[in-house]
Amino acid sequence: MGRSWPFAVCVALAVGAFAPSACASGPDYSAPGPYEAGRRVVTVTRADGSSFTAEVVYPAVSRGDNAPMAPGGAWPSVSFGHGFVTPVSQYRGTLEHLASWGFLAIASTSEGGFFPSHARFASDLSRCLTWLEDRHADPGSFLFGRVDVGAFAVSGHSMGGGASILSAASDGRVRAVVPLAPAETNPSAVGASAGLSAPVLMICGDADAIVPTGTNGARMYGATPRARRLASLAGGFHCGFIDGGMIGCDASGGMTRADQLRLTRGLMTAWLTVYLTDEGAGAMAWLGVWGPGGAGDPRVSVQRDARAEVTTAEGEVEGTWGRGVELSGEVLNTGPVASGYEVVVQAGGVVVGSAVVGPVAPGGAAPWVLRAGSDGVTWAGNPTAAGVVVSARSLADGGTRAWAGVMVSWFCPADVNRDGFIDFFDVDVFVSCFEGEGCGEGVVADFNGDGFVDFFDLDAFAGAFGAGC
Repeated sequence: MGRSWPFAVCVALAVGAFAPSACASGPDYSAPGPYEAGRRVVTVTRADGSSFTAEVVYPAVSRGDNAPMAPGGAWPSVSFGHGFVTPVSQYRGTLEHLASWGFLAIASTSEGGFFPSHARFASDLSRCLTWLEDRHADPGSFLFGRVDVGAFAVSGHSMGGGASILSAASDGRVRAVVPLAPAETNPSAVGASAGLSAPVLMICGDADAIVPTGTNGARMYGATPRARRLASLAGGFHCGFIDGGMIGCDASGGMTRADQLRLTRGLMTAWLTVYLTDEGAGAMAWLGVWGPGGAGDPRVSVQRDARAEVTTAEGEVEGTWGRGVELSGEVLNTGPVASGYEVVVQAGGVVVGSAVVGPVAPGGAAPWVLRAGSDGVTWAGNPTAAGVVVSARSLADGGTRAWAGVMVSWFCPADVNRDGFIDFFDVDVFVSCFEGEGCGEGVVADFNGDGFVDFFDLDAFAGAFGAGC
């Protein structure tokens, strides 16, 4: 039996988003990013005139309170909700990690007592996003012109994870949701999950003794109608998502806190990069989220549903050296809303062809056809065959992708008789075809596919023969 497609494609692409693996390359999102993290405490005013404090952690040129912001454009932002009676300071490491990768993080300190209002806390998470919008437009603010108001996400842990779902379900500005061990809330986060319009990544520990995944995160995942991903950490525990222990915490299920935080931060950062930045449309970041790169660590098991499928007409195709290869198939929309899709062909981490299809109605399908690549060398550096990835990127959310694998083999125009050698026997065969004396069985001399064996084909043959393909 041959190797599985994920294995073959990983070998061909050498991909993986953020953790060491057999097919890992590209950014390690679990490691700190290129920026330092600055911090400020701010006051956020609600619509009714009451207020609460929040911590803003941002990309900076040096680490510390009120540090100068790093130069650059407008930053994507995440509103983060703390857990039940858990201070925001317990999440500072995670917030600083996000800031190091170019995200603004704002964490409300509200509803920190023993009788919190989940609905009010969810409203405060959204209010933090409004505060960022207002500061972005305020010439007197340190955030003036520095907030990407079209790139908002919500996240949170435990109670804050459930509240992040409540917030996202009622706030159309939210483009991504990342709950950590989300707890059921009042009103119900499970019920609110059915109203989500943004893609969701839930991260849970399978040894969580406080908010078991089966009765919390798994139910929310099951109710989510949009693109969704549930990452389960083997041995992960509820309090493994905070920086240090607290009274009432559960014990580790075998995973160290350091490992749990590292894996969680990598998963979060990769997800937010795909949905809130231009990297979401790029060639590499998505592979560790939706692609064959997977989670990159055997302790992370993943359920995922892109709410779409992409098929290829054939599992193996042949392309002509120098002309690329024609690929075709269908995109199926299994989600609840219409979406257009960008079909992208990648080889060796390089995009070698793309086409836009749709919009495709829910439950519908659309055909796609494209010619990918013109030089076989670009296909994973293998001159004879290469495994490539065909993905369909949702244009509705900009980041979700379904994918399929294709094996491409290459026909060298100079090896006309296909005996595996480029020699004068090929010259004789080509000349016979060119002069109209007939081509033998299996011989291809019409390299450009125009229906004629002519001087264009002669030019291709001569060039390939001289170069040895």
